[in-house]
Amino acid sequence: MRRTIFTLVIILILAMTLQVLADDQDSYTWKLGYNTVEESVRGVAASKFKQIVEEKTDGRIKIEIYPSETIGTAQEMVEAVKVGAQNFQMVGNGTFSPVVDEYNLFSVPFMFNDVEEGLAFAESEVAQRWADKALERGYKILATYDLGFNQITNNVRPIRKPEDLEGVLLRANPADRLNIQVFRQLGASISTMSYSEIYMGLQTGVVDGQFNPLDAIYETKFHEVQDYLTMINLQWYTFMLTMTEKTWSGLDEETQNILLDAAKQASEFAKDYTTEKTQEYLDLVQDEFKEITFITAEEKVAFVEKLQPIYEEIRENYEDFSDMEKWLEEYRK
Repeated sequence: MRRTIFTLVIILILAMTLQVLADDQDSYTWKLGYNTVEESVRGVAASKFKQIVEEKTDGRIKIEIYPSETIGTAQEMVEAVKVGAQNFQMVGNGTFSPVVDEYNLFSVPFMFNDVEEGLAFAESEVAQRWADKALERGYKILATYDLGFNQITNNVRPIRKPEDLEGVLLRANPADRLNIQVFRQLGASISTMSYSEIYMGLQTGVVDGQFNPLDAIYETKFHEVQDYLTMINLQWYTFMLTMTEKTWSGLDEETQNILLDAAKQASEFAKDYTTEKTQEYLDLVQDEFKEITFITAEEKVAFVEKLQPIYEEIRENYEDFSDMEKWLEEYRK
């Protein structure tokens, strides 16, 4: 009898010990950083991702959110995710392109007709090849997000044709090589600086203008220090939720699926939010600029013609570009 009780006690202690070890093993506190303000699309997506993950794991996984480059610039966070010092980053495709150069192709001018087309391509076999390269280099791509089409603001003149950009000094992300090439081809001058420095740069006249989706323009209050807005839908901007491969590979399949599902749901939520907010932001800034210019389909032709050398260079330098064009051709049928 005593031996039976003793055995039961030992089994109970072992079971409790194993449960404690399991709980410790399954409990995480992870950092998620991004470069825009908390009210931006990235902020909305990050909050949704956090909410779903913490609910699905009953709080075993907690996610701490760091907006506005509070734990490093966008470029610094890319490196932090790679080495495991930061678990997640919501990183723009251009900022991520030094890791996998093909992510530049998301921002080929006038490449996508609409958001749905871009997000569908992000799920294609072509885009999956880029995600596989990212994994080999230390990053797990959990999902791709709609950031909207980029628009141009400046303090020099309204932009209606490529010639209007000549002599205008625009800010560009230092890591975003394609954007730098695009705007130089259109005639603009370029100065590189981190996202958090743009407002001051515009306010003090260090740069004349910048290009970003409308949500970033409004939420970062660029309209306070800019005179002209050009609605051109030049490039579709995306960001990806990246995770350090060091953390990803150590997770069980159930947890991995929770993260993938939460990232996908957050992407859908962000798309709806961006669509809804774009018109709202446009209404809000109507009286904030001296002039708002809407580029027509006919006016767009001049920009496309001016950019032909860029398209030719892309075809020469990226083997995947032809596959991308073929995929879009089939999708549009």
